[in-house]
Amino acid sequence: MPNNAAPVRTPGSPGRVRTLSPGLLVALLVYVEISSGVIQGSISPVLPALGERLGVDAAGLNWVSICQLLSSAACVPVLAQLGDLYGHRKLLRITLCCVAVGTVLVALAPNYPVLLAGRVLEGLLAVWLPLEFAIVRDRLPQERTAPAIAKLTGGLVLGVSLGTLLAGVVSHLSPDPRVALAVPAVLTLSCLPIAWLWVPESDSRKRERADVLGAVLLTLGLGALLVGLSQGRRLGWTSGGFAALMLGAVVALGLWAVVELRREHPMVDLRFTVRRDVLPLYVAALVVGVALFGTQSALATFTAADPALGYGFGYATLGVALVTLPVGLSQFVGSHVFGGVVSRLGGRRVIAGAFALAAAGYVLLTVAHLEVWQVVVANVVAGVGVGAVIAGLPTVLVDATPKEKTGIATGVYQVSRNVGGSVAGAVFAAVLAAMPATGGGAPSEDAYQTVWLICAGLLAVGCWVIVMPARRRGMAAVQASA
Repeated sequence: MPNNAAPVRTPGSPGRVRTLSPGLLVALLVYVEISSGVIQGSISPVLPALGERLGVDAAGLNWVSICQLLSSAACVPVLAQLGDLYGHRKLLRITLCCVAVGTVLVALAPNYPVLLAGRVLEGLLAVWLPLEFAIVRDRLPQERTAPAIAKLTGGLVLGVSLGTLLAGVVSHLSPDPRVALAVPAVLTLSCLPIAWLWVPESDSRKRERADVLGAVLLTLGLGALLVGLSQGRRLGWTSGGFAALMLGAVVALGLWAVVELRREHPMVDLRFTVRRDVLPLYVAALVVGVALFGTQSALATFTAADPALGYGFGYATLGVALVTLPVGLSQFVGSHVFGGVVSRLGGRRVIAGAFALAAAGYVLLTVAHLEVWQVVVANVVAGVGVGAVIAGLPTVLVDATPKEKTGIATGVYQVSRNVGGSVAGAVFAAVLAAMPATGGGAPSEDAYQTVWLICAGLLAVGCWVIVMPARRRGMAAVQASA
């Protein structure tokens, strides 16, 4: 069999094998990730119409997003570990079926509980990337793994912007939210034959039992943390309810760490996670989650704001989608740039430079945002940097991880990124609420500038976190040769 071919077992004939080129395999998995992005990007534009159809108020609609977030945080580590144990394609198939059912439930939901059930099922899509990373690492030649990972992450961010745009266009043509939500449902259903007919199974396996106790404690800890952050403004940041959730998160995550350190075969190898060459990658994932998820709402509300406030453009849903589309396109471009540059400069150097570029984009946005083109240009600059970062971090992490632990290692990376976005979303919402414009109501221009400067500062920290280990290794090498 050629070295550049990925073996695929013919359905129904375990002994017969056909070949699938690496390029085609990656293209099919990118299509799955674009579909994942469309699911995530299409819900926000239709939430008002969805609430009107089902009779759900703003507080209830907030749980439409929270349900998927909690489901993702709780399920990704568990499902990623199961993929390492029993097969990454097998878990990809199972989760694709669950998400397909979820998209249909969301599109056709006759009532609020069914809608939430569908969103919980949709949350399982967050494990697709870790499973796909493990598959391409196992089935592709080593030199093609980094470009493949870059394309997969790029497909996801592109899909989010396409989902927002499609939802905006379809909503403009039809006021019924079921029509817009049918698009991600159809895309997800079309992914099922890909997983069954063409995606090969990975060969690497961890020879150990599933860590059930560790999974339960991690789920409880992350659940309490994310519910607290998402509901902090409603509960009150100094309320007993918020304090109880944060205390519960600390206790559960603390117990989880103790359990994992004592187990011979833990779900998450914390000793590996805190290695000098690995821990900075997880810290960087938290930081890039801020820029990737934490500023989405701020950009949308800024673009839609009434120009009478002294900022904003008064755009409706479709206009907001058109302004945000270049962000996704630039992130997609950034992910491809990483794949081409990394072989010449090295992964960590490119990631550090990408962090610096993204920080510069947010600084530019802080000082130039009075015209639409200024907002677009600044976000494109930041988007190229963020795209390169989210393509580069899992690539470097995969290189540092044993093959049989690729799923769980990249799964923890996904959770870290999502937690960073959740923390940023809560903090930025508090900043916007605390700095209202004259007369109250909408946030002031200074509030948005504060959010963007926080992003720039954190991205600069991400650059430093990536650069420091490399500088230490360089200094050690110089001292050793002296």
